[in-house]
Amino acid sequence: VVNNFTAYYPAESEEDYELPADQSTVAGIMSADRMVATTSGVAKGAAVALSFERQHAKVTITPTFATQYEGKTIADITDFKIGEITPYLPEGGDAYTAILAPTESGFTVTLKVGQDELTATSSTKIEAGNHYTFSLTVGKEAVKIADVKVTPWTEQPINGVDTDETLEVSTLEEMEAAVAKGGYIMLMADITQSESYYTVAKNTVINLNGHSITGGELFHINKGGTLTISGNGVVKNTDIYATVIINQGILNLQGGTFEGYIYTYGQFTVSGGALSELVVEGGTCTITGGYIQDLYNRTADSPVTISGGHVDAFPAYYAGATYNITGGTFGFDPTEYLADGYTATHNEADGLWTVAPSNN
Repeated sequence: VVNNFTAYYPAESEEDYELPADQSTVAGIMSADRMVATTSGVAKGAAVALSFERQHAKVTITPTFATQYEGKTIADITDFKIGEITPYLPEGGDAYTAILAPTESGFTVTLKVGQDELTATSSTKIEAGNHYTFSLTVGKEAVKIADVKVTPWTEQPINGVDTDETLEVSTLEEMEAAVAKGGYIMLMADITQSESYYTVAKNTVINLNGHSITGGELFHINKGGTLTISGNGVVKNTDIYATVIINQGILNLQGGTFEGYIYTYGQFTVSGGALSELVVEGGTCTITGGYIQDLYNRTADSPVTISGGHVDAFPAYYAGATYNITGGTFGFDPTEYLADGYTATHNEADGLWTVAPSNN
């Protein structure tokens, strides 16, 4: 028996998803970075490896001012829009960023400088999976979009990392330096770790890029640290302890296959990838996609929210442990853990239980 999987990020179906017009915050632009993954022919009980593809394009616009606006800065611009979208401008930043749907006809930029209402148009075709970088000259006589640069959008998902710089890592020493620095890390070779673990205290993204990280206890995520792991590849623990410990930080799992325990006392979100053992000791845990073999919730103070993905087993019951299940598939009957208004249906063909609203 084999299964087919489709995963969405954010975790909304094609019918329910709508590209947000307000992308002015990190949360807003994160929700615009729509990705879809499909895989088929997966044997029952096997890990599900999902490779997400972007459905939209990233557009970055850097304004400069003509002589008529001498002395003006980006802080003097108001009501900046790309089409109907209000873009993201980080505090102290010098460029606007938005995520646009593919289009053959380009886009229009509108903005105000003082009382002056200005408009510029680009005829550049926008294709999914690309990053478009434009310069915008702002003047009273003319507003001009020019100097377009088009590159594959291989940078990290929009998630608050302050730079698009890619740190390519091929050795253990490069890995240690990159994690200490934070930012976007692209593995270019397999990494075998030394005895000490990596401490994540900054916003860090690791794209496995088809490679592996192997060692003992691999990552500690501390207060102020956010670790996002994406791409295909393997994170493997070679001893009996944890692969990752989330202390007071955040782990976003978007891809990869994890062999070993993940212990979370902090904030953990699973939207893709596969992991063998998850132990919730505190904080919050949200599962919208991916595959989890065994899930242990050891605290009554940290309900686990599941709206998608697959969980194969809750191997042990801990008194008072709570779950809020509104979706996903399960290798056991999850009825006693369901949120109000939801039901679990058993599929005799593959032996899985699927959760959906009761009125479906």
